[in-house]
Amino acid sequence: GDSKKIILLLECRTRDPQSLSEIYSAVTAAIRFEGSVPIQLMLVPRGSMIVTSSGKLSRARVKKEFLAGGIVDMQEWKPLRFVTEQSG
Repeated sequence: GDSKKIILLLECRTRDPQSLSEIYSAVTAAIRFEGSVPIQLMLVPRGSMIVTSSGKLSRARVKKEFLAGGIVDMQEWKPLRFVTEQSG
């Protein structure tokens, strides 16, 4: 079957590898995800996100561009940690 994952794109002004590493670490530390679906965090160059004429994110067009390989990840992908224990 199809494997599912969550793709989190974060536009960054910097391209400095040290700064990108710090941003990646800070974001991954802030995310607490309970579930079994992997999360892929991508740090992308500013302006990578496609927006509508009113400035809103065009999710469908961004997804299409991502699936076509048109969005550049500035940081090597590492799987995020999960919390998989049942609550309650």
